[in-house]
Amino acid sequence: MTQPAPGSIFDTGWLSLRESADAAARDETLTHQAIEYLQQRKQPGRALSLIDLGSGGGSNLRFLAPRLPGPQSWRLIDHDADLLKEAIASATPLCDGSGESIDVQADCRSLADIEADWFSGCDLISASALFDLVSLDWLERLAAACAAQQTAVLFTMSVTGDWRFLDADGQIQEIPEDRWVRDQLIAHQQRDKGLGIALGSRAPQALVQAFARQGYQVKSAPSPWRLFPGQPDTQALGHSLIEGWAGAVHEQTPNKRQRLERWLVHRLSQLNAGALGLEVGHKDFFACPPAPGSKASDSTSDDQ
Repeated sequence: MTQPAPGSIFDTGWLSLRESADAAARDETLTHQAIEYLQQRKQPGRALSLIDLGSGGGSNLRFLAPRLPGPQSWRLIDHDADLLKEAIASATPLCDGSGESIDVQADCRSLADIEADWFSGCDLISASALFDLVSLDWLERLAAACAAQQTAVLFTMSVTGDWRFLDADGQIQEIPEDRWVRDQLIAHQQRDKGLGIALGSRAPQALVQAFARQGYQVKSAPSPWRLFPGQPDTQALGHSLIEGWAGAVHEQTPNKRQRLERWLVHRLSQLNAGALGLEVGHKDFFACPPAPGSKASDSTSDDQ
C-alpha cells in the first residue's frame, strides 16, 4: 500500500478529543431514519452487514452499534493499521440495540481503490468526518459503487467551512482576522489529501448531488459543534482546533507568520480565559436507494 498523503493521518489524541463533541452534535432524526431502514432490512438468521469507511479509532462504531438494531456484523475499513487495532480492541464490550454482542472485523486498505464489490451484500455504509478529504471524482465513484449494490449510507460530521467564536451569551464575536483565517483554511482544505483534490467545505453539497444523481432518496441536516465558553472540554478541544487551524494557515500563507501569530495568541488567550467558545459547522447525511421499480424522489435537506 502506498504511503498515506499528508493530511490523511490523524493523531489519536485529536480523535479522542473530538469524539464527545461529534456525539453531541449528530442529527438524531437522520440516525433514527437509519435505524428504521435497518429494521426493515432485518431477516431471520442473517446479521445486518455494516461497513464503516475511514473508521480510524472506531468512534463511529462506538456511537452507532448500541443504537442500531442487531444482529450486527461490521467491517471497518481504514488505511491506518494502528488505528484499526485500537478500534477492534474498543469494540470488544460493544453491544447492538438489543444488548447482543456484535461481530467486528478490520480491513486495512487504501480508500483510493474503492470498488462496488467492497459493498456486496452490505445493508448500510457509515462514515464520519471523511468527505472533506476526498475528491469529487472519488465521491462520484463511491456513489456509483453504492448504487450498484443498492446500499444505504449514513455519513456524518462533514465540515461546512463555517465557524464562529461565541461569547457566554451565545453571541457571535467576529474580528476581521477571523475571516482571513477562515478563507485560508477553506483554501487549505482543498489540497490533495491522498484521494485527489479534496472537496473541503464543498463536501456536504457534493454528497447530496452525487447520491441524488444515482436515484437515492437524500436527507441532510446541520450537526454543528457547540463548544460553550469556560468548559474544560471546550478549552481542550478548542485549543487543539485553533492550533490546528493556525498550522494549516501557516502552510497556506507562510509569508504571513507574524499576522497569524498575533491572531493565534489573541484567540487562545480568550479561549483559555473562558471568555469565548466556538461553533463549528458540520452536516449529516442519510440516503437510501429507491425501491425497485420506483422513480427517484427529489433530494431534500432539513436545513434548507
